[in-house]
Amino acid sequence: MKIKDFKQGLKRAKIRLENDAVDNQLAQSLVETYAWAQFVYGQSIRRCFADSSNYLDQLKSQLGRFSLSTMHDEIIAKASNGIIDDVLVNHGKVVSAQKISPDLIIAKVQVSGIDSEVNVLSDFNSSFKRQQWTDYVVFGRKQGSAQWKIYNIVYGAHFHLNGEDFNHQQSLDISGYTEEHLEVSPELVKSAEDYKKRFNRRKNVKTVVRWIVFILGLLFVNHILG
Repeated sequence: MKIKDFKQGLKRAKIRLENDAVDNQLAQSLVETYAWAQFVYGQSIRRCFADSSNYLDQLKSQLGRFSLSTMHDEIIAKASNGIIDDVLVNHGKVVSAQKISPDLIIAKVQVSGIDSEVNVLSDFNSSFKRQQWTDYVVFGRKQGSAQWKIYNIVYGAHFHLNGEDFNHQQSLDISGYTEEHLEVSPELVKSAEDYKKRFNRRKNVKTVVRWIVFILGLLFVNHILG
């Protein structure tokens, strides 16, 4: 979702984000949830490289079902293209927010730290890096629970996939981002190459199985009708 589409949605729903909508303790809790989810997301891509079957386990405790499904697809897409995305949040704050209900909050979260995205399998040497960024985040929790989870994130800056800029929108932060060559270890490159081979092999097997099922289905229908 583009930032402008999100803002239009807020306007249609008559939701206005305000500076003091949440107290300091709650704001800190939301930032910690966001920071940990971002870190675990980067680690999940690396676990995916290693073909670990439990690469989503830690994210399950940080993300709601919709967001988890979205991140699962994104992790697979990045891993299969040899992309790592390491995120470490050092400091953050809730710029503005609105409580939609006791268990649902929309917040504009600004953080500083390191966000490095590198394609280790391509010649795209101008890798993505930023030190400050801002996102719109939808936080939710089950009724009666103290644990907040992320149910959606509207990215407030550019991001890359396979050496291409997929988000040509104005950033929410004037600091923007930088592009530079970021070194990666030979071991990581080999892990990415091995994962891509396994991914393509599984993809080909699934394609063959679909065709076999389709052909067997046609033969069965012809047999019934014949």
